[in-house]
Amino acid sequence: MFDADYNTADILVVVPPFASPDRPALGPHVIAARAAQAGYEARVLYANLSFASKIGVRRYQKLCGTPTGLLIGERIFAHAMFGTKASGHMEPEVERAIAAATAPSSVTLDWLQQTARQWADDFSAALAAMPATIIGFSTVFEQTLAALSIAKRTKKAAPDKILLLGGANVDGIMSEGIQPLAGSIDHIFSGESDVSFVDFLTNLRDQKPGNGKIIRGEPLEALDDSPMPDYDDYFAQLAQTVACDIHPDGLRPEEIWLPYETSRGCWWGAKQHCTFCGLNANGMQHRQKSAEKAFTELNDLVARYKLTRIMMVDNIMPHSYFSTLLPELARAENKVGIFYEQKANLSYQKMKLLKSAGVERIQPGIESLATSVLKLMRKGSTLKINLDCLRFARALGIEAAWNLLTDFPGDEDIAYEVTARLIPLLQHLQPPVGVGQLSIERFSPYFDRKDDYKITNVRPIPAYGLAFPTIERADDIAYHFIGDYDSSLRRRPDLARRLGDGVEAWKAAWAPDRVMPVLCVLDLSPGRYLLADTRACADVDAEILNEATMSAYLSGIGDQTVLRRGLDRGYLHDDYGLLLPLATATEHLLERFETPRNHAAGLDRHAAGSASTHSLKTASA
Repeated sequence: MFDADYNTADILVVVPPFASPDRPALGPHVIAARAAQAGYEARVLYANLSFASKIGVRRYQKLCGTPTGLLIGERIFAHAMFGTKASGHMEPEVERAIAAATAPSSVTLDWLQQTARQWADDFSAALAAMPATIIGFSTVFEQTLAALSIAKRTKKAAPDKILLLGGANVDGIMSEGIQPLAGSIDHIFSGESDVSFVDFLTNLRDQKPGNGKIIRGEPLEALDDSPMPDYDDYFAQLAQTVACDIHPDGLRPEEIWLPYETSRGCWWGAKQHCTFCGLNANGMQHRQKSAEKAFTELNDLVARYKLTRIMMVDNIMPHSYFSTLLPELARAENKVGIFYEQKANLSYQKMKLLKSAGVERIQPGIESLATSVLKLMRKGSTLKINLDCLRFARALGIEAAWNLLTDFPGDEDIAYEVTARLIPLLQHLQPPVGVGQLSIERFSPYFDRKDDYKITNVRPIPAYGLAFPTIERADDIAYHFIGDYDSSLRRRPDLARRLGDGVEAWKAAWAPDRVMPVLCVLDLSPGRYLLADTRACADVDAEILNEATMSAYLSGIGDQTVLRRGLDRGYLHDDYGLLLPLATATEHLLERFETPRNHAAGLDRHAAGSASTHSLKTASA
């Protein structure tokens, strides 16, 4: 099952299902590189690729994308771990999700569980036969039961091997909660393990006692000390398992991402922690690599692997990179396509710099189209900021991935009613991936300070009880929770349906077989402009504008009659008296009308009352 080259390894780091098959796993490769620095030969084994080849690559990929609330990845390996098949009220929902992900075949949860159990037997037997004395398992997202299933079998066949478990799923108290299931695991690494893992290896080599079952790490301060990942193991195993030239529905080279990190933590979260965000746990402090190191390593990775899709795994791009790394990437001769998480408050000039540096995809954390809800989230954003982000991204051809989140404690009906009316006007902008309901995440303010937000009865999502049937209380192993609190969508489920229907129509307008709608101002001649409108809600498909009208439509300031016509035709949106332009435009026009605005005025208007209480006059100049 494994290449003979792995017979010389001292340490194996296993990437279990359900890690995505279209990218290497950065964390395990960093750990392997740390071990190499300490004088060990460490290799990374991609169990996820092996399992994907067993059940079908595209089927596996789609299962990776099933709803988090169902924990389908864990459910599939529950039978391999516990030997029993848990059942419950979520079973029909799980089967529907699996059917949707695996259509047109008739794959069932039972078939997937039986296949997972047999695969775990075979993979573990091969792993136990390997000479390596230390085997580590990574667990992030839905990898815990796959990791423990393999570990249990491996330990039974080779009891002298030292088995380790690490990753986000055993951070903080979760490292203690998992212990009843982790009898086969000798040591659990909790938190960032860059230093603690090397210390563990040193103590092991020197036969020093005191490592303990749980080994807690500290955030790495000097990120330049983190070694560049060597992804050779991933690409070698990819070629042997799920590559397109070996597997009938295998992955093509252009689908593969190269993960890279330029920072850890979140500079915004360190300043103001978003209420719903559970990322970073104890590593919120933002740390970044020097631009010089990042630039050099990115070039080396691209040259080595001949791929041009880079996935930055940072929670948020270092702000200083706008003046350091991005200009260097923009000047580079060989461009790569980069994904980066951003904060939405990107000026047109910054968005333009991202584009010139090769950043083709961003995740700007838009989350909502209502300033009042953004305020509840503590996003430090407004509707105007979010709309400008989408407008600039569309104008520059940057893909913006975002979700529309709902069901926040203390939200109000009017926020979603206005959002539902706004959505049809935004058909020309990138639609969200979908409408999602708030999940209370461990380590988030909603979880840690639930009383402050009047949240009661916080409990793990029901899927944990089905995936982990032998755990009496899933509280200490769960990351996703639900709770009881007052919210608009719990009172008004009809609003949720309206938002969902609106987003589905929006996404349909962006289907691959459709011509994307536009609402765009173009130059015709000095003082004359064309506004093209192909949205479904358009009253007219084109309009010739003079200078004053163009200015009013792109600034929200001008003659009241013109502004009223712009509102009536959906070129502007009245955000509690602050008129927001919706159209995109040519570069020089967007730059011309990108002027600083007092967003606080918009926030004050939200606090003062509903949209119906404001007249056009309050925003006109």
